[in-house]
Amino acid sequence: MVSRIISEILTYSQETKTLIALRKENSDGVWVGYIVEFNDSVFVLQHISSLGLEDGLVIERIDNVDSFETDDDYLKGVQLLFDQAGQIPKQAIKNIDISSEENWQHELLKSGFDQGKLITVEINNSETINYGFVLDFDDSLLQLKSVTKTGDENGTETYSLSNITSLTVDRIEGRKRQFLYDMKRKKEFLEKGKIKPAANIGFAAS
Repeated sequence: MVSRIISEILTYSQETKTLIALRKENSDGVWVGYIVEFNDSVFVLQHISSLGLEDGLVIERIDNVDSFETDDDYLKGVQLLFDQAGQIPKQAIKNIDISSEENWQHELLKSGFDQGKLITVEINNSETINYGFVLDFDDSLLQLKSVTKTGDENGTETYSLSNITSLTVDRIEGRKRQFLYDMKRKKEFLEKGKIKPAANIGFAAS
């Protein structure tokens, strides 16, 4: 028998297509999506990818799920992508002029290769890839405004150009982050621009 709380979570997800995250026992993986159907023992989940796209149906036993997660920042980001399905821009940059100079990174930045889009920076052939907007650079340093996978600003990072082993631009993950970033900035702008109703001021009769 499904508990009342779990039933309410599943029902709300089913009725509103609100995304939830399901973590299975003894697994590092997580299913993200909304409930299509469920009964006392089994559910059907419409899986939603990290890009907000429908990615197949999952049929699973409820008692195999260790935790039901709702309303965190990651889910909010994927929900926004899902609600705006198909709105992530297609790749626009198709070619880049490269330099044979030793300081190729500086020459690339001078060319404006990023065109205002998110880029990735790899340092010393590491597996860590950092996403951000180019803020400033000179012949030895690059300054980025870091952007998280949920489209939030995450401070400023400064790199030595000589340590940069790879740069990328216009990747699907970068376009997703930039889409979320732009949507959140637009929402903030609209909220700041709302005109508050004037207060009612009463005047006593003289």
